[in-house]
Amino acid sequence: MKRKFRVSEDDSYTSPRSRFFSTTFGRTLLVLFIISLSGVVFLYIMSRDLPSLSQLESYKPKLSSKVYSADLRIINEFYEEKRSFVPLEELPDALLKALIATEDRKFHDHWGIDLRRFATVALTSMVTFERPSAVSTLTQQLARQLYLTLERTIKRKIKEIITAIQIERTYTKDEILEMYLNHMNFGHGSYGAQSASIKYFDKDVQELTTDECAMLVGLLKAPSHYTPFWHPNKALTRRNVVLTAMRDINFISEDEYAEYVKKPIEVLETKNTAYGLAPYFTEYVRKNLQDKYGYNLYTDGLSIYTTIDSRAQTVAERAVQNHLPELQSKVKKHLIKEKMIKGLLDSAFVENNDIKSLLRDSTFVDSLVLEKVPAQVALVSIDPRNGHILAMVGGRDFTKYKFNRAVQAHRQPGSAFKPFVYTVAIDNGYPPTYEVLNQPVVTFMPDGSRWSPQNYDLSIGGLTTFREGLRRSLNLVTVRVLQNVIQKPSLVVEYAHKMGIKSPLAAVDAIALGVSDVTPLEITSAYGVFANAGVLVEPVAVLRVEDKNGNVIF
Repeated sequence: MKRKFRVSEDDSYTSPRSRFFSTTFGRTLLVLFIISLSGVVFLYIMSRDLPSLSQLESYKPKLSSKVYSADLRIINEFYEEKRSFVPLEELPDALLKALIATEDRKFHDHWGIDLRRFATVALTSMVTFERPSAVSTLTQQLARQLYLTLERTIKRKIKEIITAIQIERTYTKDEILEMYLNHMNFGHGSYGAQSASIKYFDKDVQELTTDECAMLVGLLKAPSHYTPFWHPNKALTRRNVVLTAMRDINFISEDEYAEYVKKPIEVLETKNTAYGLAPYFTEYVRKNLQDKYGYNLYTDGLSIYTTIDSRAQTVAERAVQNHLPELQSKVKKHLIKEKMIKGLLDSAFVENNDIKSLLRDSTFVDSLVLEKVPAQVALVSIDPRNGHILAMVGGRDFTKYKFNRAVQAHRQPGSAFKPFVYTVAIDNGYPPTYEVLNQPVVTFMPDGSRWSPQNYDLSIGGLTTFREGLRRSLNLVTVRVLQNVIQKPSLVVEYAHKMGIKSPLAAVDAIALGVSDVTPLEITSAYGVFANAGVLVEPVAVLRVEDKNGNVIF
């Protein structure tokens, strides 16, 4: 017998899964799952533009490169951030203790963030409705400086925490301390403890006393606010806060604390030497190393040992500055003689001022000529035995005029070229006593035109020896040596190139009087052949280059 069961339309089937999620426990699990999934998605989105593992494992701070003179003085530094790397074992223990006592007492116990400290500050902020105080650990501060921005947003804070945890997983605590103290900004363009020590105390970081270490650590909170140069009282107060923190956790004793807090802050404000000694030379070195070998002196942390003698350079720069007023006076006299002073003024200025009275004012004329037509100068000193460049000046003021006339300016050498002409004749068998007429001649210029030179004193004479012609720098005798004795201007060009002249020279008679342009460095080097028994030694500027680890790479 068959039975039929009638199913009401109101009755429905409920699956076990549905019955599970209808319970309180099931709903709780579902909510937790959704929250977890949202958290994972959120963390993924937040971490997309964070540093990769390879970036974290490759810490390459921007290090300044130092240029040393032959007598081992630092004559210049190149940097984007003025930083010198110092290994952790060479940093003073007082500096490490001051840092930990002030910035992160639980540094050796946490894994990137201090949860207890974070929760305490967050709860206090919610209760008082005030902006939370800084709770970043040392690792978080390092993460922020290395990879993130300084904006104060929740998004950046989350990224900071994630990055800090990754740093803790990648590096040991000692490595993090080392990176921190070599990377952070201590103010006034000083990055890292070593640069800061030089900036504020003019000594290496290893030589710092405990109170000096405390002052440096105090700067980290706000370098411009606590700088002893601008705010000495605030700097003193902040230093004592650091010392108090060190005392509170027994890093220093009560007696030491009492001694240190009584000491004044004694800093040495070094004068600004942005370009250092021999700025034209050091820029010449930088450009050569960068162009030839691809080194970036602004970030690679190189030690460059050069040939420059700081004493010779100081004397050279002093001589140039002493000689410039005389040269400037000659420029002014020439402009006045040629009635060219008025032409230096702008037309609008001429229309709106009494020019005649102004031109009678010697002070006005002097300043006008100095501004519009400054006399320039170049000086090169080379040791002919080894080619070492001992001194170089490329202009009157590197801060205003970057063009290096010692190596970039091609100018006619004039009578300075005459020794090369006599060298060719003597080297081909003619003695210094050989005579030629000191009489008028006609020469051809590089452009094909004719020129009839004269002696400087307008004199003429009879037969004159090579020795006398060179001693008196007689133009007529020198040209006749080329025309009547050598007879081939191309031979003079060949000898000049063999002796170190690199610039192209015109093979014409007028080359005897130096009508082809050369640089001061070229002709100075070529003159070294005379002093070095006929042996040419190419100019040398750099002796060796070491990388940041002290390995010789050049």
